[in-house]
Amino acid sequence: SVAPAQCSVTYCATMNTEQPKCDSDSQCVYEGTKCVEKECGKLTECNCRKDIDCYWNGDKRFCTPFQYGQCPTLDLILLLSGSGSMKGDFSRHPNGFEALMEMIRDWVKILPLNGEKGSVGINSQPNSGMVRVGVVQFSGVDAKGADPGRADAQATPAGIGSSGSLTGDFAELNADINWQEDNYYGGGTMIAK
Repeated sequence: SVAPAQCSVTYCATMNTEQPKCDSDSQCVYEGTKCVEKECGKLTECNCRKDIDCYWNGDKRFCTPFQYGQCPTLDLILLLSGSGSMKGDFSRHPNGFEALMEMIRDWVKILPLNGEKGSVGINSQPNSGMVRVGVVQFSGVDAKGADPGRADAQATPAGIGSSGSLTGDFAELNADINWQEDNYYGGGTMIAK
């Protein structure tokens, strides 16, 4: 749940009826009957090599945004602060946690995910040059609590998304992000007041 709702036409969609204009814009590509935002991962080798914003990994045989082109295989674990300090107003969002989740949702769309499900676990393909992501939310207890040094953490539970594992599958990762957002701790904080 991203709030407050805000609908707008994407930049490339403004050129839906103008294929030549769409084709001449480096941010867009004409697919079928509409102009959409370019995704390097969908480009053929030839088109990827021609595009200054994309990088063709010849060893691994995939196209990725240029900024990720030379990255090694990565397993990333995102530690999300679910503490009470994230409850405050944040721009057009009702709180900082929802703003963070929206930013992460946008960011993972451009990551070169390796496509592996969370169930692959330690049998992941090494040296793929791509990424798997895990999502964990943590929250400390209030400084007035019985154990002020203790922090609670929660990964996505079994049966939802990646079941708390590293995943390179966009659908699983999106389910993990949705679950974390829907189950925001919002409790204690480790920040002194």
